[in-house]
Amino acid sequence: MKLDEYMAAADETIKDDSCRTPWYLGLGFGGEAGEVLNEIKKKYRDATDDKVFREKLKLEMGDVLWYWVQLCRTFKFNPEEIMQLNIDKLTKRMKDEASGKKRKD
Repeated sequence: MKLDEYMAAADETIKDDSCRTPWYLGLGFGGEAGEVLNEIKKKYRDATDDKVFREKLKLEMGDVLWYWVQLCRTFKFNPEEIMQLNIDKLTKRMKDEASGKKRKD
């Protein structure tokens, strides 16, 4: 599935406008990110079967993606621009570290 297809489909799953508020989406994003961490914790704590772990992790990562996309929509951010900005930042950081410059972020 392409990003634009996902975004259109994700929009169809919003219950109502109360689910588009920044506080709702921000808290949901954080909660789902916590669920990703929780699945990783359980994998190592309980020695969860790798196949089961991977399927659960994919589902939680999908939830993080849903909230991320909705945050982009709410703040009128272009997701592709955010992806590019992130790669630009990380590439600059790698170059700076290779040249011995100290990080500011």
